[in-house]
Amino acid sequence: GAGDADGTAAAGGAAAVGGAGLGAGAATDPSTVLLTSAAGRALTVRELCYPPYDLYTERRKIAQALLRLELVEQAKATFNGEFDNLVAAKHKEIEKIREKDVRVDEICGELGQPSLAYRPTFSEAEEPERQLEVADSEIEAKRWESGEERAKREAAEKAAAERAAGGDGDD
Repeated sequence: GAGDADGTAAAGGAAAVGGAGLGAGAATDPSTVLLTSAAGRALTVRELCYPPYDLYTERRKIAQALLRLELVEQAKATFNGEFDNLVAAKHKEIEKIREKDVRVDEICGELGQPSLAYRPTFSEAEEPERQLEVADSEIEAKRWESGEERAKREAAEKAAAERAAGGDGDD
């Protein structure tokens, strides 16, 4: 089988751990290459896994569990990389659509018609970081004003009311 009965050697009669003994041009990334075979060929994590019927010692079961965890981590990393690429591609496509929407808006303005442009957006599920942003329109409470701000606002309202009252008499 793969190694001796107590499971001290890995599947395929591995000779070196951690990429040691690899040729000069071989990959030494520990997440993909853990051991080299007797023939000097690098073994991947998947090749190091035991068949289910060879898991009769405690050491092999532990080794298998650790190897399977590494396979899960590799699958997650691969998925996340592909997902990030798809999100980046979607951002590019939406940006292209927005550029075309600007031209559609210009044409509609020249024709004197309302804009017919489609405005694509991301949903909150696609951009979870938006959950942490708060827009002013979401705040329902009245904004707190300092004494200075209140005085400026009241003066501006009074001036606007005087202009409106003075404008009504000129008609």
